[in-house]
Amino acid sequence: MSSKKCENRVVRDTGQDRIVYALVAYMVASITLLLVVLLSIPYLKGPAHSRLRPLTVDRPSSPPIAESVEQGRDGPQDILQLLPDTEFDKSAEVTGCPFPGNVRAKCMDAADGKLYAQGLSGSTGPYSALMQDVVTGRESSNHGSNLLEIPNGTLLLTWFSGPFEGESGVAIVLSRLDPGSQRWTRPVEISVEVGRSAQNPVLFYDNKNSALMLLHTSQLAKKGQATAEVRQLKSLDMGATWQPHTVPFHDPGAFVRNSLLHSQDGESVLLPMYYTPDGFAKFRTHYSTLRRTSDGGATWTETHMTQKGEWLAQPSVVRLANDTLVAFFRDRRGEYIYRSTSEDDGLTWSPARRTRLPSNNSGLQAVLLASGWIALVFNNVAGGSAGPRFPLSLALSQDAGVSWPYVRDIEIADGTDVLHLGRRQEWSYPSIVQNRQGLLQISYTFRRDTIKHVVVTQEWVEGGTTVGNYKPREV
Repeated sequence: MSSKKCENRVVRDTGQDRIVYALVAYMVASITLLLVVLLSIPYLKGPAHSRLRPLTVDRPSSPPIAESVEQGRDGPQDILQLLPDTEFDKSAEVTGCPFPGNVRAKCMDAADGKLYAQGLSGSTGPYSALMQDVVTGRESSNHGSNLLEIPNGTLLLTWFSGPFEGESGVAIVLSRLDPGSQRWTRPVEISVEVGRSAQNPVLFYDNKNSALMLLHTSQLAKKGQATAEVRQLKSLDMGATWQPHTVPFHDPGAFVRNSLLHSQDGESVLLPMYYTPDGFAKFRTHYSTLRRTSDGGATWTETHMTQKGEWLAQPSVVRLANDTLVAFFRDRRGEYIYRSTSEDDGLTWSPARRTRLPSNNSGLQAVLLASGWIALVFNNVAGGSAGPRFPLSLALSQDAGVSWPYVRDIEIADGTDVLHLGRRQEWSYPSIVQNRQGLLQISYTFRRDTIKHVVVTQEWVEGGTTVGNYKPREV
């Protein structure tokens, strides 16, 4: 009798245990499913392009890339600079926020100076970054950037930042991307004066004098461009410290904007300039010149590139392999980019003729590539003297700027109607350099909220299209 009861109890206990085990298994499966869903949410909120991650570098003891490429003469280079063309996703775009999406409210969260991979795989080029502000959380207006690669491979980026263009206290700031780093440093102010507005900085490394030069415009606050003068700073330690500024150009409305270059013999430095003697709105009185110094900026001579009445400003000058100089001009009428040439190292210039590329009366910049082609960054739109500043596009020419068979957009309108602080949709005032590894480094104004930096290749440009006014197929 007792033996039978014992058997029944064992059977009942076994059944209860099975029920408990089933409940526990169900709960474990439910929790696991919930965790999977929660972890997947970021990947369900947008397309592959928005699921980007920062460029990271593993440092194993024997990195394959370090074994297969030649190291720079000043030590190992940034791994980003060593990526071959095959590491660039030619179908990927760089427009909009680098990470994590293109919602304006969140876009500035990505203004951390980091380079993010834009390739659809999330780990390949092209790359882009948004610059940090001088002070975290400060509402600054940022504009007019300029890039330079210095001899040790570091990239320098300068622009003007402050309350707004033309107001008191607008400063020239400087950030750097050192070899081996994937984050731009927080910018520091290097030139600022209460009661004046600093603008349009340009950087140049003077090989003859082993000095880093920075020139920028400075105008009286809220008094207009006719009060502008050009200030010059010099650094002997690659931008770590700067000597007090001098004022080489007091002429009314003196302005700089685009990069300097060495003379044909390497003994002088050439500086493209333009003037607004009666203020910004008096376009008919604007003109362009080329300044020249052979003593490190102590004295300068001047040659006129255009005259008053031609409505041309902000020349960007490149030197071809045969030493011909080619200049591209901003058209104050907002119709076409103009082109001029010099066969005597800038002493005389041909009459400026319009190209097929449109102008919106905004900034542009050109550079000669190692391939012998010219790359030019501009707003591919015509719109009168106050035209829209998008799209921002990159064009390529293999015949010194006569024709442009390739154009690809870098930024297009993002559909934002109401902008923070009332700022307009603006992607403008570009700067472009090709570094020693052959990558195209481009910076530009990103809605005046910050400065954006993108890294592309010539092949990337050739693989894209444009929504702008000029279409290469129409040539």
